[in-house]
Amino acid sequence: MTSQICDSAFSAVLNLLASAHRDGGQYTADHGIEKSCHDAEIEFYRLSRMLPFCMDLDEMLSGNKDAKTIGEWIYAYWTISNMRAHLERIKR
Repeated sequence: MTSQICDSAFSAVLNLLASAHRDGGQYTADHGIEKSCHDAEIEFYRLSRMLPFCMDLDEMLSGNKDAKTIGEWIYAYWTISNMRAHLERIKR
């Protein structure tokens, strides 16, 4: 591989990890690439197990006249959960 291709691949991995950890790369910078990859994989599997539940919930909400209100509540709940996770990362 050429140096340019290696640099491009490395940059893509860092961007993917930043997306997985929902930060600008701070988690990888603080913990290293190996731990960041391992933790991103765990998060991926955790979220993938939730996918069927989310799809069922989406189907239920789409036929509900109060879906907007329920959907707003769910959005707020996930926002709070993400904020808690971010605060936990900051504490470390």
